[in-house]
Amino acid sequence: MATSRPPLLLSCFMLHLASTFVIAHSTENNYYKNTSQPLLKYIPKKPLLNVIDSCWRAKQNWSSDRQALADCAIGFGKEATGSKHGAIYQVSDPSDDPVNPKPGTLRYGAIQNEPLWIIFDKDMVITLKNELFMSSYKTIDGRGAKVEIADGPCITLQSVSHIIIHGISVHDCKPA
Repeated sequence: MATSRPPLLLSCFMLHLASTFVIAHSTENNYYKNTSQPLLKYIPKKPLLNVIDSCWRAKQNWSSDRQALADCAIGFGKEATGSKHGAIYQVSDPSDDPVNPKPGTLRYGAIQNEPLWIIFDKDMVITLKNELFMSSYKTIDGRGAKVEIADGPCITLQSVSHIIIHGISVHDCKPA
């Protein structure tokens, strides 16, 4: 699913809830035909954010301290540090060579042994040629760019720990 679709689906869902509320409220009070409140009154003015996005979006300078995202985790994975104390690695090339990964590609950064916080310098669609088996202590941070992994094999997390993947769209995966 492309990253542009979830907000649209969320908006439609919120609209459905708002219209359901108005009808139920109006029917209960027997003034369904006289309701003059527009549905837009019940839709929040600001988009609703999940807890994690609310945590980092509150900071105007989030891009200068990207690794603070690791402190926003909740639930089962809240102890995952990703590469909170690792170096920043920038993906500048959407190509993929599973046999000889070159620096600047996602595969190259994801398979390194040291902790890396992986970011993207521009919007890109990455079509992997083989599954991408990540190594531990990695963060794939798509904030600030529209990043898709699509139309090929996808990411595999197996026997790894401390992985954070945030702000990328992974869709239309195919077996390798």
